[in-house]
Amino acid sequence: MGRRYASSGQALSISIDGSSVDAEVLGVRPDPYRVKISFARPSAAAHRKIAAAFAAKPILAARLLAGDMPMEAEEIFRREKSFLFPGGKVAPGKYDVAFSCSCPDWCNPCKHVAAALLLLGEEIARRPRTLLELRGFSMEELSA
Repeated sequence: MGRRYASSGQALSISIDGSSVDAEVLGVRPDPYRVKISFARPSAAAHRKIAAAFAAKPILAARLLAGDMPMEAEEIFRREKSFLFPGGKVAPGKYDVAFSCSCPDWCNPCKHVAAALLLLGEEIARRPRTLLELRGFSMEELSA
């Protein structure tokens, strides 16, 4: 259902601001539902070490700027017990990506969140460094 919502234009907007993604998705009601997706950031110490590891290998930043996600990126995060790609547990019962929707659906994620996640996935496929930005990293600090 989320795929249909994403492909049929029911996802009206999606915006990325820091570690958060906000979207509006039309459902059966006249007003769109508000979706929020929040990405956990590494600790300050892990952030410094990850940024230093990227800066030590300028080819990594060059590949990101060219629209490619270097294979080493995930390993750099993993060494610091952090997550680049969604799906990790940061505490018992708490994951590194959280989402909410203003709809009354009982399932989690609902179809509105699924639509927003699909659009976010398309954005990350077009521009892989978006994933690093969602984790709190700028290209300037990764290429310093």
